[in-house]
Amino acid sequence: MRCLASQGVDVFLECGPGTTLLGLARACLDQENGFWLNSLRQGQSDWEQVLSSLGQMYVGGMRVNFAGLDADYPRRRAALPTYPFQSEPYWVEASERRRKVALESAPDPREPLHSLLGYRLRSALREIQFESPMSPGTLNFLPDHRVHGMIVLAGAAYLEMALAAAAEGLGEEWHVLADSLSTNL
Repeated sequence: MRCLASQGVDVFLECGPGTTLLGLARACLDQENGFWLNSLRQGQSDWEQVLSSLGQMYVGGMRVNFAGLDADYPRRRAALPTYPFQSEPYWVEASERRRKVALESAPDPREPLHSLLGYRLRSALREIQFESPMSPGTLNFLPDHRVHGMIVLAGAAYLEMALAAAAEGLGEEWHVLADSLSTNL
């Protein structure tokens, strides 16, 4: 142990079922510096312990080949919710058939659905969401709509966006916008 320490070795990993040898090595060297890591620990899963030791080495500045770490495991993309995470995770396992239909019917994300409505967002929420970049560079008519020097979006544009969203989410039939507080419809 002293020979290793004199050569600059400061990472010690016990490859065994307990922590006995690591304790003896620490006592032999009388040093607290460096990394004293276990590969296995009673009461903890093997992977959990190995990954914990690997994480401590990475945080300590050592290079880790992460690509080689999980090379034997298949990967897949997971769509995450587009809202801030809550205290519980949101994972939905879709069947392969359903996933294929969703990918085939999904609009091209690079093409806006509507000039004002913009792009439909993939979301975990039940509501349909859209994102539209609005600036004088993207909408030519915006510089012409100013009040006291400030650009405003006309109310007709908001109505057009609401009707376009209704057509996208509910179909192309007639849609009516009404005041929800009105009792005389």
